[in-house]
Amino acid sequence: MSESHFDQLFVSVAVGVGLMSLGLWAWLSRRWHWAARLGIMAVATTPGVGVLALVDCWHCLPLVGTSLLAAMAGYWTLASSLWTRATTWFIDHVHRPTGRAVVLLTAGPCLTIGGIAHYEWTEDKIADQVLDEMMLVHGVAGNVQVRHAVALTDRGRRLQLGEPIEIRDRQTVQAAEYHYLQSTRRLQQVIIRGYGDDRSNCHGWVFTAGRYLLSGQDVLKILEDNGYEEVTDPRPNDVVVYLTQDYSVSHTAIVRYVTPGQPVLVEGKWGNLGIFLHAVDDSPYGSTYKYYRTRRPNHLLQIVEDPSVTSTNQPVPPSTNIQTITVQTDTPQPEEHPATSKVLE
Repeated sequence: MSESHFDQLFVSVAVGVGLMSLGLWAWLSRRWHWAARLGIMAVATTPGVGVLALVDCWHCLPLVGTSLLAAMAGYWTLASSLWTRATTWFIDHVHRPTGRAVVLLTAGPCLTIGGIAHYEWTEDKIADQVLDEMMLVHGVAGNVQVRHAVALTDRGRRLQLGEPIEIRDRQTVQAAEYHYLQSTRRLQQVIIRGYGDDRSNCHGWVFTAGRYLLSGQDVLKILEDNGYEEVTDPRPNDVVVYLTQDYSVSHTAIVRYVTPGQPVLVEGKWGNLGIFLHAVDDSPYGSTYKYYRTRRPNHLLQIVEDPSVTSTNQPVPPSTNIQTITVQTDTPQPEEHPATSKVLE
């Protein structure tokens, strides 16, 4: 149960106890002078406050106090002769045809204006939720270019790498992950294979083993330089590339399981969130995708830790300055996450 749920529980119990105490003392003091009754009813709110003291929930005191004061105001308003006369006047007039017509003429515009206002409020709320989800998924800190390293394709083409300005803690990313999966109703449609991490995105997970961020614009360069060919019969370890309406790359993943008569299962990292195994056509990235295959032993790029020693036009000869990434991700071991298994290499 979340902290907000606890607060709601304590507020409802405190207000309930306070109302019962007010009702009891209002009945016992019904023959007293109004000033004495007002004083005794004010004292009668203390049992509700006592509930907050028992659970040490003093930050809920303003809400409880406001609720009890509103109840007292309502009690005294119902007892006033002004309220009685106003109620009698209203009932008398709505019995007349003119009065009922006025009610309808008033209710119509109010309902129309209220409906429009509620629609706009709902639209703004939805837009805010979408923005919040995007910030949860992609982070709020932004990214910068890695200065100490670049990636190389097999033809020696240099690709810029990225890294986050700030790395969120695991609890924050996991909360974002759960919120996103629940709000998009995909919580039961995926198998979680690894924790979320701000240090890489989907392309960086496929081509740098989760060490860096990689732009989707560079994926086509990788496919061209590293000998990938488009195929229509996917096999395990093929790369699946998701495309937008203008055929730019939006997501990459790796084919894991191909079973006749069953959806192809792929594994990939969703933005800054976790690594998920799911059906190829069931993801936030749409249903436009292509499969690519290479004869290389893996999909990993070469990482040059000192990019100043490398020419941008010539293939890079083997040297100690070039480090080929091994498949060693930052994904925790399965025992740290019951629903997580180590990313397949």
